[in-house]
This record gives sequence, C-alpha cells and structure tokens, in this order.
Amino acid sequence: MSADLHPAPPRTIDGFLNLMAQPIFGGGLAWAVVASTWPQTQLAFDKFSVRKVAAYSEGDIARIVATDGVISNPLKVGAVIRVARELQVITKQHGSVKKWLDSCADHDARIAALRSLPHLGPWGAYYVLAKAGYPVPTWT
Repeated sequence: MSADLHPAPPRTIDGFLNLMAQPIFGGGLAWAVVASTWPQTQLAFDKFSVRKVAAYSEGDIARIVATDGVISNPLKVGAVIRVARELQVITKQHGSVKKWLDSCADHDARIAALRSLPHLGPWGAYYVLAKAGYPVPTWT
C-alpha cells in the first residue's frame, strides 16, 4: 500500500465508517487510486458522519457518483451507506463499534462479524481489524 489512509485506530463510529469505506472503495483497484481520491471522497460523504450518511437517499448516490475526484461506482457508494446504517444498529445494540468487535470471541469471529457488512470481503475485514489496532495474523 502506498498511502496510509488511516494512521491511527478509529475512536468514533464516524472513524470506523471512514476506515470501512476504504476497502469497500478499494476492491478491484490499485490502492494508489483509493489514496488519491480519498480527500474528495471524505468531502463527498460529509467526512463520513454516520448520522448524515445513514440518511442518504438515491439522490445522494447520484450526487456522489457525479462528484469529480471520487471513484464513481454506485454499488460501492450504496454499500457505504448501508454500512453506516448497520453501524447505527451495532452501536445501539453494543454501545460502540469497538465494543461490538471486542464482544467477538477471537480473530475469526471478528472477521466473520465484519464480513456480514456490505462489500467487506476477507481482505477488507482484515484491513479494518489491523487498522483498528487488533492483533492480526500475517496476511497470506
């Protein structure tokens, strides 16, 4: 990876959404593309405010896809919106995203929990855990 888009573990629900959106947008693309578009992506998504993103409509998807400097994939944009909504539910049920992840028995359980979110595959779940400060095995 060429750029560290999330140098410190997230401490807020918005920080987790920002972190989770990175591998969602990165799927199938060079990481340099994600890094080069990230500042504009953050602006297009209201700095990943979960409250705001969870309330987005189809019109917001069209707006983001049409924004210069953002990866224009409506499926990925929609996935980020769905993740924001899921994070609201998780936070309501567990108190925070970190508490949700901490409630998992082990690494494999945390991976499975993250993979239940839209567009977070094996590498995306691994990336989120590693950047969130959880111990992870070497990626193979």
